[in-house]
Amino acid sequence: MRERTIASHFARAALGGARRRGYDYSGLLLQLGISPELLDEPRARIAPEQFTRLIQGLWLALDDEYLGFGQAPSKPGSFAMMCHAIIHCRSLEKALHRGLLFYSLFPEAPRLTLTREDEMIRLSLDDSQLRDPDHFLSESLLVIWHRLGSWLIGQRIRLEQATFSYPRPE
Repeated sequence: MRERTIASHFARAALGGARRRGYDYSGLLLQLGISPELLDEPRARIAPEQFTRLIQGLWLALDDEYLGFGQAPSKPGSFAMMCHAIIHCRSLEKALHRGLLFYSLFPEAPRLTLTREDEMIRLSLDDSQLRDPDHFLSESLLVIWHRLGSWLIGQRIRLEQATFSYPRPE
């Protein structure tokens, strides 16, 4: 048995933007070996590889790194170009500020801010303009930026706290 799997909730949530945009993703699910019935099961799990290919397939099909949840699409390759802009920064803080500056060039992009509180850095997301009822993009963006910072410095950054603008899920 696999040690790591992804809850079906995240696959269902990831499909929300495609559903909202009217994209028929049934062929993509079939290609990935993910049955729609499985996704209807609240406690079902899928392999991480399937989930990764689902996200990549949605990026390509929707031509949108925001998966249909943003006010406007983010062209595939935007995140990669932002990484090119930050990779040679001499500090993590400078790299993160430059990355956020990159995304501020796109008026419809989700707004992330970085603030310093003594030795702590707080990353905040204004999710009020997102069309993201399951908070998939909101939570993904925060995870991605946390993991990006860890990757940049070559070690896992300890997460001290996470707070959200919506109630804790059941």
